[in-house]
Amino acid sequence: MFMENESLGDMSTRFYHLLSDMFSYTMTVTPQEITVKFVDALPLMWSGFLEILKFNDVLDNTNIYEFIQML
Repeated sequence: MFMENESLGDMSTRFYHLLSDMFSYTMTVTPQEITVKFVDALPLMWSGFLEILKFNDVLDNTNIYEFIQML
């Protein structure tokens, strides 16, 4: 989850670190699952932007790296 006073860059760095740990333990997840978990961790101030992306089916076809670039 997004921590108070954390920047988006800090959150994404922490998220990438967690992904790295998951892959080192040979956990498998789809690119869509990764993106959805990141979206779920964002604070409420991003909800309007996320609704637009969901409505336009952008999240279903975007990996985490592309998604973070959109933010």
